[in-house]
Amino acid sequence: MILHELKRLAEREHLLADEAYGPQKIHYVISIDREGRYLGITPTLEPPPTGRGKPQPKLFQAPSPLGRRTSGDKANFLFDKADYVFGVGSGNEAKLANRKRLFRDEIDSALAETDDEGLRAVRSFLDRVDGGEVTLPISDPVEGAVFSFWDIEAHDRLISDRDAVRTYWQNRRGAGSGETGVCILCGLEGPIVRNHPEIKNVPGGNSAGVAIVTFNNSAQWSYGFGDDDRHRNAPFCRSCADAYTRALNRLLALDPGFPHPTRPDDHLPVQNYRLSSDTVVVFWSTDDEFAGRFGRLLHGNPEAVKELFKAPFTGRQPEVARSRFFAIILSGAQGRAILRSAVMSTVAEAARNLQAHFQDLDLVPQYENDPDVLGLRDLLSSLKAKGRETTVAPALLQEMFESAVLGRPYPLALLDASLRRLRAGEPFTRARLAIIKAVLNRRRRFFQRDDHEEITMALDSRNNDPGYRLGRLFAVLERLQGDAINAPNATIVDRYYGAASTTPVVVFPRLLSLAQHHAAKSNRGGYFQKLIEEVANGLEPETAFPSTLSMEQQGLFALGYYHQRADLWKKRDAAEVPSTTDKSEEMS
Repeated sequence: MILHELKRLAEREHLLADEAYGPQKIHYVISIDREGRYLGITPTLEPPPTGRGKPQPKLFQAPSPLGRRTSGDKANFLFDKADYVFGVGSGNEAKLANRKRLFRDEIDSALAETDDEGLRAVRSFLDRVDGGEVTLPISDPVEGAVFSFWDIEAHDRLISDRDAVRTYWQNRRGAGSGETGVCILCGLEGPIVRNHPEIKNVPGGNSAGVAIVTFNNSAQWSYGFGDDDRHRNAPFCRSCADAYTRALNRLLALDPGFPHPTRPDDHLPVQNYRLSSDTVVVFWSTDDEFAGRFGRLLHGNPEAVKELFKAPFTGRQPEVARSRFFAIILSGAQGRAILRSAVMSTVAEAARNLQAHFQDLDLVPQYENDPDVLGLRDLLSSLKAKGRETTVAPALLQEMFESAVLGRPYPLALLDASLRRLRAGEPFTRARLAIIKAVLNRRRRFFQRDDHEEITMALDSRNNDPGYRLGRLFAVLERLQGDAINAPNATIVDRYYGAASTTPVVVFPRLLSLAQHHAAKSNRGGYFQKLIEEVANGLEPETAFPSTLSMEQQGLFALGYYHQRADLWKKRDAAEVPSTTDKSEEMS
């Protein structure tokens, strides 16, 4: 089903205007004359649009490969790396010689059929290379650099753009493997392909490209098809194989995006979002407006979120009701793409679910410079252990994305991951606490839990849940300590948070005893004692300090602490500031 939708995307965006040609990264373009004499070389590397990162090669419309390079050598037509074009590289001599031969064989086949003057010039140039007249025309090329050739008649297009060459390659590629079969995607009988085109920019995958449909070992074979006829396990015609892979490459394209198929100087919008260093989500829709907004929503763009809540589809409801939304989560490993999840929904449902997602995460900011909206990557990054970059399981990334888009309960593992970061002494960031709030509220809502109240955005003085009240009390005790002892070496949070949030009975009696000493030293001791009494009054005397707190109660403890701390530190009007006069008067 999802491959069908990718094919429809390719058709809708005219990605297959020329099936035989597609965007290819080419680092250097060689200029030659009609006799094949070397004239010069043009590097195409340009700084990235954002100004950050390595220079990127220009994308040219070049002959699409016949298939992926797997374990064997396979030459591209009229563009390739130095080991194929010049026979130089890191491989052994026999391997380099074979690659050089394969590149020349492709050109010889085309020349025999077309007798094209441009191809003859390229072949003459390669003979000069083989004869030692021309060596690698650049001393220090970019690693993995790809070379091609300017047309001998116009140095603003490649040699592969010549009419005769283009017609030859269209016919050659359309013939497929020479075998016929019924395509499992379109249901038509015709030539089928052995290897599907490469999919680029899949994180964790091979830089040369990966496959999503492969049959690399016997566990993936059926019906007796293996070895040389393994591709018959899932036969694809060339058109369908090109369509879904071209659509995926369009969606996975990095900034500034995939080249526009009908406007040479323009690009299609970027429609992917990195969940982590090895996982990416790509998305598309039959509603271009929503597809363009979706990426900004994942990034937590405040304006995009405002548009979402301002009923952006007013006047377009019938159209939106028919619009479909799709997403795929991919990772790369061992030369192939791992399809972790496929989401199929409607634009209307996705928009409603994203509204609920941002509402569930809404939490009072702790600092003035806190962002208005938390992006998905902000949330996921908060779950990583300090100093480590790959500690969040891909399955958890997938579940969080699906919860946001499909409106499902957030996995309990998110709560556990956030609490572990807090117990490890890492900061009480808004992202971590927002995750806790969202998990608890959705569990209460979906599973009709009545063991705790709905968590509000800011401090809820009427919430008498024991975990929440104890968290508030802990925040007041911390603030009192800071007021009494300026810049203590270790706060009660540094020393006791882990124990206080899991086994309150062990810690709180001692903390309340210390509070009496701190109140005596503080200029606002009376104010804090009244606040302690107010918070503690919400606890049942017999069970005020439980022996243990469940994981959900620990989450409520963290939120109570965060809410109370934010309230204690927020800016107040002069009338709200507690008195700081005589301590004996306050404590009387």
